Amino acid sequence: MSAADVGGTLPYMAPERFAADGRLQPQTDMFSLGVLFLRLFSGQLPFEKTAPIADQIISGQYLRTAPKLLASVSLPCRKWIEACIGFAPISRPATYGVLRKLLPT
Repeated sequence: MSAADVGGTLPYMAPERFAADGRLQPQTDMFSLGVLFLRLFSGQLPFEKTAPIADQIISGQYLRTAPKLLASVSLPCRKWIEACIGFAPISRPATYGVLRKLLPT
């Protein structure tokens, strides 16, 4: 399945969007939110120019790039973003309430 088959803005699409069943869930949106905030804080997307973005999402290669981009981000924000961009949907928060618990009080 290609990005054209599922629609959306490629760099913000969660890995599960490329699966045959393409099952969407709240964690799918959390991935997009995490990439958005990663870009907001670092000024960059977590993708190398050496391979197609879709391939990097499907393989999880973006997880090797993200920590370098987040090195100068505060620890609470970094944890929040890393939680959102986890590869497996089950590893991501499902709701804002769960995500909010990662922030300091």
